[in-house]
Amino acid sequence: MHLLLIFLVFLLGCTAQKPLRYVPRPELTIHADTAFTPEEREVIQSASMELVSQIGVRVDVIYDLDLRKPERTFRLVRVLSVNPATAEMDKFFQAEVYGWTHPFIVPRAYIVVDRLESEGFARHVVLHELLHVLGCQHVDDPSAVLYGITNRQHMAVVLTEADRAELLRTQPEGFIR
Repeated sequence: MHLLLIFLVFLLGCTAQKPLRYVPRPELTIHADTAFTPEEREVIQSASMELVSQIGVRVDVIYDLDLRKPERTFRLVRVLSVNPATAEMDKFFQAEVYGWTHPFIVPRAYIVVDRLESEGFARHVVLHELLHVLGCQHVDDPSAVLYGITNRQHMAVVLTEADRAELLRTQPEGFIR
């Protein structure tokens, strides 16, 4: 009995000094357009894994998006360069766009798949738009994923200090590692 009491005091003393704290793993669920091809889905998965490996944010992409239904989840939409919305974005930015994000109440990221000529460039564009879905804005570092000017030579998928700072600015404490 005496040993049990000593053990309980020791156990309580240890937990009082070092309380265990559960920190949930941050995650993001995105409902994606069912029109993405298997190859495009592989690129999206690869870009999603960059967020997992670099900042610890788990991204689940579910290919069940029905654009006719109002949803309260993040959306990833496949568009082509002939889409009128793409033409409007080209005109607005006075450049050929590869993707864009509308922040609305429910963020929607649009990927112009027929303009993405290589897997590396496609992964960069998808990762860039996923960061916008998380609320990030463009940064001034030309080597950053979130740099505002994207071209076929700019294929960054490694987050820079500027990218990380923008994530820290937009996300709650503990969201990224």
